[in-house]
Amino acid sequence: MGETPVLNNYNILIAEDDNSNYEYLRLLLSKTGATIHRASDGEEAVSRYSEIKDLHLILMDIRMPKLNGHLATRKIRALGAKIPIIAQTAYATPEDIEKAMAHGCDDYISKPIRKAAFFDKITRHLN
Repeated sequence: MGETPVLNNYNILIAEDDNSNYEYLRLLLSKTGATIHRASDGEEAVSRYSEIKDLHLILMDIRMPKLNGHLATRKIRALGAKIPIIAQTAYATPEDIEKAMAHGCDDYISKPIRKAAFFDKITRHLN
């Protein structure tokens, strides 16, 4: 696995405050055909979730300004979101993973993100 999937007709929100991390994810996803949206902080992630029609997946950074990824995920879930939310974090201890899941994330991927693992996680949640 790990091959670049074809994700035409999918809308993916990247909630990431760090420009280099966002650009890396955008570059990976740009080869899939997915439509990519960005939120630069947790508050923007919540509002972008409400604005974007037919959103299929959220990649949620945990450490962001204004509202961290845990709280942003909880707010998005409170709005009735049933779409997959994958936490992306440099902190991937068992406790960190458990905390992300307790706040409503469906999965996690640790930074630095490896292409093969990234595409495996995404295709698992979109298929």
